Amino acid sequence: MNQAFKSAVINQLEKNETLNQAVVTKINQLPTATSDSQGALTSIIESGLVPENMLAQSICLAAGLDPVSAGSYPNRALKHTTELARFLRDHEAIPLNIENDILELAMTDPSNRFITKIIESKLNCSVKPKVAIRSELVENLHRLYPTDIQKSQESVQGLNTNSPLIRELNRILHTAASKGASDIHFEPCAQGLKIRYRVNGVMQEAQSFAEDDTAKIVARLKMLAKLDVTEKRRAQNGRFKLNTEGRVLNFRLSSLPLLNGESIVLRLLENALGKATLGDLGFDECLVNELNSVLLSQQGLLLVTGPTGSGKTTTLYSLLSSINKPELKIISIEDPVELDLENINQIQVDEDYGVDFASALKSVLRQDPDVIMVGEIRDQKTAELAAQAALTGHLVLSTLHTNSASSAITRLRNLGLPDYLIDGSLRGVLAQRLVRTYSEQSIGMEGNLNKAIFESRSAIAEYLPFREHHTLRTPVSELQNYLLNGQTLAHQAHGLVDAGKTTAQEIHRVLGLLD
Repeated sequence: MNQAFKSAVINQLEKNETLNQAVVTKINQLPTATSDSQGALTSIIESGLVPENMLAQSICLAAGLDPVSAGSYPNRALKHTTELARFLRDHEAIPLNIENDILELAMTDPSNRFITKIIESKLNCSVKPKVAIRSELVENLHRLYPTDIQKSQESVQGLNTNSPLIRELNRILHTAASKGASDIHFEPCAQGLKIRYRVNGVMQEAQSFAEDDTAKIVARLKMLAKLDVTEKRRAQNGRFKLNTEGRVLNFRLSSLPLLNGESIVLRLLENALGKATLGDLGFDECLVNELNSVLLSQQGLLLVTGPTGSGKTTTLYSLLSSINKPELKIISIEDPVELDLENINQIQVDEDYGVDFASALKSVLRQDPDVIMVGEIRDQKTAELAAQAALTGHLVLSTLHTNSASSAITRLRNLGLPDYLIDGSLRGVLAQRLVRTYSEQSIGMEGNLNKAIFESRSAIAEYLPFREHHTLRTPVSELQNYLLNGQTLAHQAHGLVDAGKTTAQEIHRVLGLLD
């Protein structure tokens, strides 16, 4: 039946004097559908060889059916047909009208009995096909039977920038930036969407959105980051910029499915961090000079250690910025890229596509770099490649998750890095933390710390320069004796307490120390 109907349509096309014979020949050569569910005319419709209106007219003549006029489509989907939305979209058919249990159905291929049988069965009626121009039918399909992503987009787009909900969301983002927050947390709960800021490393409660607004806020944020708003079962990551109250804010977005909905965390990416000097970060002059001596040598491995949130990436960016000169080729491998740094070639790790630190570093070494920044050394292969690069005349900057400078040696050994590579490549290890501090103005004349408010964070650090007189022959337990100026993280922390810039409780929070 399919081939016979296709031949009848082609016969009608051949009668059209405006159609080139060569086109008719190509149409004859198109494959015929192999199953009834595919229809007879699929290949012709999808080929684009014939103008849509001419093809629809030929189908009408071959089948003895009426055409669908542009004004025949309903204003809204017919009752009970939305349950068939996906089927109608997939097979390009729209119910137009039903009367006396006879349904008029707009179709691009009325020979496809599979479609009519399914609809007759589902809606318990008889189907009367009508022939539609494909572009008009598809346009009305999108309008009458939108996909979930279309619905979400339309819902969010309906919230224009002047709507109260969007204004409130923008106010939250701006307030977070004004407070110096590093992150904004949108957390689903039974009552709606709870908002919290992370300021100076500590979470702060903010207001919440009502349950009815939760889906719109989540969809709005995901759309800004160009994510799939219909995907709610897997984590997603994206970035976006927003101009609010005359200020351009840069965000990195992470979504994570939870029991009550999706959690959204926004990381505020301040470009100023990429331009901060080592002195701006709170490091003393002696330490800055030691770090600069390694940078000026332009070879060797320099490690920054500490737990998540201790400022390691900010320090790496500051180190790169201090040597970012036209005569140097600098490449960074990051997960994720936090800031867009001018004149630095930045690589985004994407393990889903096979781009991890080790594979990226291997490729980078073929790019003739002078300086390489590796966001984190987390496996043996990356550690070996970083050390070998440092041995062959490159300056390599990277991070490790360790609690102290001396424990970096143990960590490298645990990763499987041979001692000869550690000994030959390592130039220094910087361990750091961020401690909340007061300003003199907030302490006031009475000097009462209990009434003061933390206004910023200061870096405390210990630095282990790796020199010939304390190679790996020195027991790890004794390496602490070679710290720069004998200053441990604890010494630095207690110095801030003695100077009245922070409290013993804050030191305990950061280091677990009270004495």
